This record gives sequence, C-alpha cells and structure tokens, in this order.
Amino acid sequence: MTPTEIFDNMRARWLANVATYDADLLADEVVIETPFAAPGRPTSIEGKQRVLEYTQAGRAQFPFRFDDCRNVVVHKTADPR
Repeated sequence: MTPTEIFDNMRARWLANVATYDADLLADEVVIETPFAAPGRPTSIEGKQRVLEYTQAGRAQFPFRFDDCRNVVVHKTADPR
C-alpha cells in the first residue's frame, strides 16, 4: 500500500470508531512522531507493539467520535521509507 492508501485506511477507521491502526499494515520497526504532543506525553513511539498499545489505550479513553474528516492535506515524500 502507498502512504496515501495507508492514511485513507486510518481515516476510515477513525470514522468507523475502531482502532486507529491495523496491525497488519504496520512494520515491526514503525516509529510514530508527535512533536506537538501535550506535556507528559511521548513525542516518539517506536515498535509495532508499543504503537498499538499506546493508540488502543488512547482510543479507549477518547470521549467522542469523528463523524467527518475533511480538508486533509497529505504531503508526499520521494523516500517511501
């Protein structure tokens, strides 16, 4: 899958109110960077299992759901990794 297809899959999962990431789509060495995370929250999460645990716990505590996701801009990179 392309990065855009992966993002589209993630957006569909947001709108369906299910886990953010599909484990089958994440590499074992995945790194999620959140440079603007709230104080006390990690700015980098490494490894498939840690990413899944973190996002599943966060989703379980999320007090609302998304009904729409629009005006999204995806910046493409020449480096697919």
